[in-house]
Amino acid sequence: MSAERYHVAIVGYGPGAQCLAALLARAGHRVLACERYPRLHNLPRAGHIDHETLRLVQGLGDADAFAGTLWEVRGDYVWLNASGELLMLQPALETGEAVSGWWSDYTQWQPNLEAVFDASARASGADVLLGWQAAGLEQQAGGVTLTIERTALDSGGRPRPTGERRAVQARYLVGADGAGSFVREALGIAREDLGADQRWLDVDMRTLRPIDMHPNIGQICDPSRPRMLMPLGASHRRFEWMLLPHETIEEMERPEAAWALLQEFGVTPDTHEIARQIVYTFQARIAERWREGNVLLTGDAAHTMPPFAGQGLLSSLRDSSNLAWKLDLVLRGRAPAALLDTYESERRPHVRAWTEISLAEGRVSCELDPARAAERDRRMIAGEHPVPAQLPMLGPGAFQRDPDGFVGSLGLQARVGVPHEVGRFDDLLGPRRWALLTRGGAPRDHLDAAQLRVLSGLDGVAREVLPAGSAARDGAIVDVDGRYAAWLDEHGVQAVLTRPDFAVFGAAQRLADLGDLIDSLAHELTEVVVA
Repeated sequence: MSAERYHVAIVGYGPGAQCLAALLARAGHRVLACERYPRLHNLPRAGHIDHETLRLVQGLGDADAFAGTLWEVRGDYVWLNASGELLMLQPALETGEAVSGWWSDYTQWQPNLEAVFDASARASGADVLLGWQAAGLEQQAGGVTLTIERTALDSGGRPRPTGERRAVQARYLVGADGAGSFVREALGIAREDLGADQRWLDVDMRTLRPIDMHPNIGQICDPSRPRMLMPLGASHRRFEWMLLPHETIEEMERPEAAWALLQEFGVTPDTHEIARQIVYTFQARIAERWREGNVLLTGDAAHTMPPFAGQGLLSSLRDSSNLAWKLDLVLRGRAPAALLDTYESERRPHVRAWTEISLAEGRVSCELDPARAAERDRRMIAGEHPVPAQLPMLGPGAFQRDPDGFVGSLGLQARVGVPHEVGRFDDLLGPRRWALLTRGGAPRDHLDAAQLRVLSGLDGVAREVLPAGSAARDGAIVDVDGRYAAWLDEHGVQAVLTRPDFAVFGAAQRLADLGDLIDSLAHELTEVVVA
């Protein structure tokens, strides 16, 4: 077989893989993505997304149109006991417009998100092969040979190999092929099991006639049958029930089982129709390593977590956002391959922290013993909060030294003014760029020629932030709503540098220290090409 050549080959084509393919193709790289199913999955799966996701969509498609399909989580996500008493609230981490410039939390119908990412990947030139699965991989010096095999669906709708094979050569291969990852298994990478093992029935429904739900969104922590309900965007709704020990998957996946359980909420065939009914087994497993040579793992191939915190899909998208700019720099010869090691060092602690939060929430929801549930209720009503409240942070990696809680956090996107126009920062200055923002002076006045070349070599943008009400001028942005001033004041800095994945790389308390900030960037990217 003669092998086709790509910069990056991606195995699997869920939303994380679609996003990665789109980001890399837009950066000018030749990308192949293969998926064993012959069409997009077109089923909801993840119901929760957040402001960070919308900022990703903003750089790849029509984010405002996509936002119109979503349901904003404006009220609290409630956790109730069997008597309807409030155990805890799970409010949005940021209620209202969040740091990314969008509403803090949403629910979605996942096929709408996949449609945006897939369209962007294809329009940007990525080759997408549906109905092809990975059948073998071999690493050589400087690359990977991937063997793929055409599939056909059997009578049960499962993809089966047909024997037709092709070879693909790529500098890098990314395994984004789910919890049962072929790529991870081919590399012999084991997973740490953190102990989750609950079976839940998921019923996703198309809304025919809206009816009031009480609660509208939340967990009912009833030991006789834990359950959950939530909107899925503007057009659908999800219901979930924990399976009891004596119940089988076969009986619970029958439509009559769903309709019997739905009676509690007043749902009938006149108000909703079933779009999907499936039993999931919730697991929490993390691959022991996420990179081996020129092969990397992302999303569920690298880590799975229970859905209680709604962070599974978001973790996959953060993987893609983090990995995309690092692969881009390495492929363009602007950073060493060692930069790719910071993908796991940054993302693993973040994923593990969210997994621990999800496990803690699952322990609240999944208690089946009435006595222990009553004791849980007593403690939580008295004020005990069994779920960690601190936001997870990225681990050490490609950042300015001495992280202080600001470094590694998400950078701000707010409305800015430039000559003749006002809009979101990414829309006016370009999405996914290194961005240096200063106040009290222009960046160029505090950097030497070599430091300016570091930024230009990364296609970075450097702007002075002018106070609200200032006249717009070239080389600066007007802080239309005063949010940048408040953000910089909060952290006591005069300058901040953000990465293409929106994370804060570093900051300077004085403009006199701006050169040190850029020097630290050059140190992290030791092979940056400066033209």
